Amino acid sequence: MSGINDEKPCPRCGNIMQCYSDYKPHETVAGWCLHCGFEYMTTRRRMPKKELAKRRKHPAEDGYEKGTKWKEPKKGYDVKEFDSYYII
Repeated sequence: MSGINDEKPCPRCGNIMQCYSDYKPHETVAGWCLHCGFEYMTTRRRMPKKELAKRRKHPAEDGYEKGTKWKEPKKGYDVKEFDSYYII
């Protein structure tokens, strides 16, 4: 298992909350406070086509070089399998 559990002060109530981070299959973080119910987590989504096209027009704003060749997803990429990954 590649994840790390930790305890940190809750930003809402100041009590101890549980935190979890992992780097597989991509960086993820989550935290939950059983005292006040505060919770956060990494969200995953596929960017809408309009937003993707808009951002590709100005690649430097996202740290890419002008003229970057955009690649398609890997062959065999299974969206359902990737989207079913849950933080536990």
